[in-house]
Amino acid sequence: MTTAAVDQSKQAIRPYRTYEEYLALPSDGRLVEWVDGKIIAHMPPSIAHQLDRVTKFREYEQAGVREYWIIDPRPYQQQADFYRRDDTRQFVPAPLTDEGVFISTVVPGFRLPVAALWQTPPNPLRVLAAMLVDAPGFSDELRAVYREMLRLLP
Repeated sequence: MTTAAVDQSKQAIRPYRTYEEYLALPSDGRLVEWVDGKIIAHMPPSIAHQLDRVTKFREYEQAGVREYWIIDPRPYQQQADFYRRDDTRQFVPAPLTDEGVFISTVVPGFRLPVAALWQTPPNPLRVLAAMLVDAPGFSDELRAVYREMLRLLP
């Protein structure tokens, strides 16, 4: 057995990993999370995945998270769901504006035009400009700059 093989086998059974080890994982399309010092590799979505989604939803609700966003960017399954707490401290769906914009009640001025999430290829500058074009507290001059960015960016 080579040294590399021994090292890999030791890593495979070691339950805890550093955050640096998590960041060094290859970007091969797998969904992995770093939770409480463990690297969790997720299987493609299935019925069990939907149970995990419900579990996490309830955990966040019980922990007092004020807004919960679920964004699924997979082709042909693109979906964005937004929730916020109601008067009973339960998550309820958060509405979008008529233009399809989510407006956060937790992050002041944060506006997300949901359609921008599905651009192919995504253009982060366009998404940012769309988020800021109507942000509260900006001058008309600055809003005009963001409108012009939206017009010029693909």
